[in-house]
Amino acid sequence: MSNSNVNDLIELLSSIPNAYDQWLNDVSVKIEKINNKRLNLTARENLKICKKAVQRMKEGVSLIENDENTRYAFLLSNISMDRQSKWKNNNLTWRPFQIGFFLMNISSVANPAHPERNLLDLLWFPTGGGKTEAYLALIAFSIFYRRLINKNAAGVTAFMRYTLRLLTIQQFQRASLLI
Repeated sequence: MSNSNVNDLIELLSSIPNAYDQWLNDVSVKIEKINNKRLNLTARENLKICKKAVQRMKEGVSLIENDENTRYAFLLSNISMDRQSKWKNNNLTWRPFQIGFFLMNISSVANPAHPERNLLDLLWFPTGGGKTEAYLALIAFSIFYRRLINKNAAGVTAFMRYTLRLLTIQQFQRASLLI
């Protein structure tokens, strides 16, 4: 990938956490106007959590920019996701929360000693909201990254469990297509 293409990719990816950060700055102005002490405190605590998410996304973008294996695994996972999405006769189109989730978790997947490795991020959207694409992309990244840094890497990369039979069949098909 040429330096120009890398710069374009990083600029595009950076727009996600930057836009989120700007929105959070706007929200922070509104929080200051909340007169209820308890609500104000809760809002500020939630804002801190959101600001941490921005930092995690920016860390992911930085890793993609500065680490060739991370960048290559990211690109390969996007190619795989695009091919998997053809099953539904769609081209891959990321929703902001999906790419945000992906970027937030790249660093902890790539670094086994990362302090947030033990953190669990919960995606809470209704059926059809795009959760599957978000976590399948991260699984694809994990698979590619493991094999890029260790050619002999083998074994299980991820477990998937569903409680509804219909979802199990559908998710198995989508994961199989991705692999």
